[in-house]
Amino acid sequence: MEMMSQELEQLIQERRERLLLELQVLELAVTDGQQLETLWHKMKFVVLEGDPSGYFRIRTLLNSHRAGAISFAIAKQNVFRIYVDAMRSELLPSNMVNLLTHIWGYLKKHVDEADRAVPIAMLARLSAGDHSVVKPLYDLFAELHLKIGKENLLDPSLRNVV
Repeated sequence: MEMMSQELEQLIQERRERLLLELQVLELAVTDGQQLETLWHKMKFVVLEGDPSGYFRIRTLLNSHRAGAISFAIAKQNVFRIYVDAMRSELLPSNMVNLLTHIWGYLKKHVDEADRAVPIAMLARLSAGDHSVVKPLYDLFAELHLKIGKENLLDPSLRNVV
């Protein structure tokens, strides 16, 4: 089975580099829990792409902060560390099945019936081990995000977080 294309790997790497630079600025600018939550909403699928366990660690950190079990400073420090680690991690094909299935779970709530057959068929191929569909799925999901007027969860903008 074909692995992810070099083109996709390059696009993801370029996106990661951009986000790492933006996160350096935001780490200084984020000063409260609401801003940290807003940033998480934008970053969660990027984290899932690179480090699925980091995705769950961030959820736990934010829940602990909301419950008053840890300070904002501790939550922020750890959340940003996980962001950086996720974006420096190796791209694993196994993470793509999980990531793209999660993205589809979001998109299918917003798309018309006519837009469902192709992604479902492509996800079935991906689940069967055909990673040649990863780049087409990224492209298709970008188109569907645009069509439904939603921000592309696979390529988030970190503007207006603070």
